[in-house]
Amino acid sequence: MKSRIVRLMNQFRGAVRRRRQWSRSPVTEQFESRRLLAATLVADLNPTVTELGPVIYDYGLSQQTATLNGDLYYVDEIDYLHRSLERTGPGGTETVLTTDAYWLTTVGDNLFFSGADAEAGQELFVTDGTAVGTRMLKDINPGGNSNPSLLTPAGNRVFFTADTPLKGTELWVSDGTEAGTRLVKDLLPGPGSSFIQNLTAAGDTVYFSAWLPHCGQELFRSDGTIPGTRLVADIDTQSNGSFPQDLVAVGNLLYFTVQGSAGRELWVSDGLATGTVPVLDGNGQRVTNVRSATALGSSLMFSGSSEGGDELWRATGSAASLVRDIVPGVVGSSPGSLTVLGSLVYFVADDGVHGQELWASDGTETGTAMVTDLNPSGGSGVKYLSASSNLLYFTADDGLSGISVWRSDGTATGTLRLGDMLPGMSLTWSDDPLFTSVGDGMYFQADDGVVSGQIWLTDGTAAGTQVVSTPLAYSDSSSPA
Repeated sequence: MKSRIVRLMNQFRGAVRRRRQWSRSPVTEQFESRRLLAATLVADLNPTVTELGPVIYDYGLSQQTATLNGDLYYVDEIDYLHRSLERTGPGGTETVLTTDAYWLTTVGDNLFFSGADAEAGQELFVTDGTAVGTRMLKDINPGGNSNPSLLTPAGNRVFFTADTPLKGTELWVSDGTEAGTRLVKDLLPGPGSSFIQNLTAAGDTVYFSAWLPHCGQELFRSDGTIPGTRLVADIDTQSNGSFPQDLVAVGNLLYFTVQGSAGRELWVSDGLATGTVPVLDGNGQRVTNVRSATALGSSLMFSGSSEGGDELWRATGSAASLVRDIVPGVVGSSPGSLTVLGSLVYFVADDGVHGQELWASDGTETGTAMVTDLNPSGGSGVKYLSASSNLLYFTADDGLSGISVWRSDGTATGTLRLGDMLPGMSLTWSDDPLFTSVGDGMYFQADDGVVSGQIWLTDGTAAGTQVVSTPLAYSDSSSPA
C-alpha cells in the first residue's frame, strides 16, 4: 500500500509540474501522463535481481537525457521527493547537481537545462560537467518560477520559453552568460502569452508556432533580434490559425504540417510569406496524413497519403512523390519511426505479409526494401529506432527471445541481437531502453540478470559493450526506487 501511495503521489506531482510548464493554445490543451521507465517495486517477482539501478524518467515533452564530451547526463531519483542530475560514462558516475532538471540540451561544450534553485525557483542552468562549472544562469523571474522550457540549440545559442509576470511566457535566448540571457521579443505585449510551441532550429534561426489575436496559431521565425522575430505567413485566415506542427529543416527550407480538411497537410517555407506554399504531388494534389518526417540529404522523407493508404514519400522543394507503394490500395504499409543513418532512411512498415519489420530506403523505389524478417512467424514489433554514427539500434521481438535490443548496419547479416553477444542482457522492466547516441556509441538501459535498470554503453560489439552506471544502494530494501 505504501508503494502504491508513493507512486500516486509521484504521478500527481509530475502532472502538476507538467501542467504548469507546458504550452497551451486558446483552443487546445496538451496533456500527456508521465511515462515511468522504471516502476516502484510492488513485489519481488524476480528474486534473482538483487539491486535496482538508476531510474531515468521520460516526461514526454522534455528531454531527460543528453550527452556532453562523451558522457551521458540524466535525471535520477534520490527518493520520491528528490531528484538529481547525474553524469555517467566509462570514467564512472557522479552527481552534478541535486535538483529537478528538465529539457537537457547540449550547445558546444555546455549543457543547458531547466533546474530548481532553493531560493530562485525553476530557472535556466548551465554546466560544463563539473560541480564548479554548474550554475544558475539568470533569475529570470525573481520571487517565482520562470519555468524554462522547449530548450532548442541554434548555432552557439539556446532558444527557450520562459515566464515572467509582466511579459507572460515568451521567447528567450542565451549564449551561456547572464548578460547574454535575455527576452527576444514580447510577441503578445503585456502579461499575456503567445503560446509558443514546436521550437525548431534551422541554422542560427528558429521557427515555431505562436498565437496572436490577429492571426491565431501560425508559423513564426526568429534570429534572436526584435526585428528578426516575426510572423512568416498567415496560412489560415478563416479560423483560429493553421496550427503548424512537425517542423523539420532541410537546407534553407522548413517543412511543416498544418491542419487541413483531410488531415495534416505538408507545407514548405523559405521564411517568406510568398515562399510558404503547400507541397503537391504529381497530380497537383495535397499530401495528407503526414507524420514521422525527417531530412535525408536535400529531401524530406515522410509517411503520408494522397489517394491511397499511408506509404513512404519524398519531397524536394514543393513537389512530392511516392517512393514505393508497398501495400497498394487504401490500406497502406503505414511507415513510421523514420530514422536517418548515412545515405539511407530506416523505418518500420507492414507489407501485409511479414508483419511490422525493419525497412530501409535511399529515396528511390528500387532502393526501398525490407532489411530482414526478424520474426518469420509474425511481425517483430520493431520500435525505438535510434542511430549512432555507424549503426542503427532498436528493439524487436524475434519470437524466441522476447523484446530485446538489436543493432543493424543495414544488412540482414549485420542485424544482430545484443543479447546473443552478451548473454543475460534483457529488457525486463520496460521495452523502452531510452537510446541516447554519442559518436559511434549508444547509451541505453537494460538488465544483466542481476541488477535491474543499468545504463550501458555499446559500439555494437560484445567487446565494446559495458555497464557504466553505479546502481543505487538502499539501506532499506523496501524503499521506493
